[in-house]
Amino acid sequence: MKIFVLGRSRTGKSPFAQQVARFFGAQHIMGSEWVRRQFTTDLPKSDRAGIVQAITAFSLEKLRQNPHSCLNFIAGKYDLNSFCVIEGLRNPFDFIHLFDYRHDFVVFLEHEDNGLTATGFEQGLDIIRLHLAYQQNLGLLKSERVISYRYRNFYDEPKNTPWKLLLSEDDRKQAEWCVPSLEHAITDFCLVGSKRAGIPEVTASPDGSRQNARHIHSDIQPFRCRIRLEYLYDMDPAYLGQFRNCTVFALSSYEGHVPTFKILLDDGTVFAYIPATALVHGTESKDPQLELCELVYHNCPSGNFCINSFAELQGPVNVFIKQKGLWLEGEYILTMDWYEGNDLLNLVALANGQYALLPFHKVKFKNGPREFSRFKKLRQIWTIPTPSGKNS
Repeated sequence: MKIFVLGRSRTGKSPFAQQVARFFGAQHIMGSEWVRRQFTTDLPKSDRAGIVQAITAFSLEKLRQNPHSCLNFIAGKYDLNSFCVIEGLRNPFDFIHLFDYRHDFVVFLEHEDNGLTATGFEQGLDIIRLHLAYQQNLGLLKSERVISYRYRNFYDEPKNTPWKLLLSEDDRKQAEWCVPSLEHAITDFCLVGSKRAGIPEVTASPDGSRQNARHIHSDIQPFRCRIRLEYLYDMDPAYLGQFRNCTVFALSSYEGHVPTFKILLDDGTVFAYIPATALVHGTESKDPQLELCELVYHNCPSGNFCINSFAELQGPVNVFIKQKGLWLEGEYILTMDWYEGNDLLNLVALANGQYALLPFHKVKFKNGPREFSRFKKLRQIWTIPTPSGKNS
């Protein structure tokens, strides 16, 4: 199954696709990745219109050389048999080759205040719309598999009243759903639009087997800490050095991403997809401060995991930070266990004020000595024969 997120430049396709992919535990595919990996420019980032024109010209030249450039890149890098969200396609040739009207879905985004001039490449979106209308008129494509959102703002205006979905049933009968903002469109699609379109709440593992999406998240025993404020403002450097108190109440495992936290601020606001680098404990951080690749030993192998907090492991620990060749003291909190692949990480509150997720072979419990014996990982599989004709 694929969800296509389509629209002109500067409509918010990337944040929409990223958050929808996280919500469903799907892989995120950028339709323009094939060309962005090759394109370079001396234009300043502030010249958005100039960059769009330059990358469009570059793309066209590459497609003249090989019309399958985008398709070959996507097929070579991603598993298109798994649940994925594909954003940014504008070439009807690419879309028609990738879209399956029996299983796939399309979301069009329209930002009313988009000041960019449409490029020739973006005319392909009109052809894609006509192609979808053709399939709908023939009865091949169900109308609910195509959703369009129109909005004026990217973010909702601050308000004191609880946020609520504004679209009525009559609104949803229209060809285009008008909402206040992109932020509202994302929430509406995840909570309502996807269900009306018939998108099941499942994700797919690399082998194509289906997993229930609820496994991606797990409650944990809540604990108090602080969050670096820039993580609540899209990494705006103006907020560096500032903190907010929060409560961590859940862990998430998106395949191919680091484990992330769900937090609750004291004013009732909830944030998800928070990495370990965002959180600190205690009143001040101590050196050394570690990067994400040093705090987290590996990405999540799947969405299927469980949480344990082993009573015998509670207490002080010594942990080894492989990249720095450094030992740090800490306190054991819990264990994330990806039981299908025999992978696990232990969540530890480090003495420097940060949180780390490390495997058993990088942690010495009970303040054990700072050294590891040269043991070898047990790779045997222990089974006994099943009696013929009987189930084990």
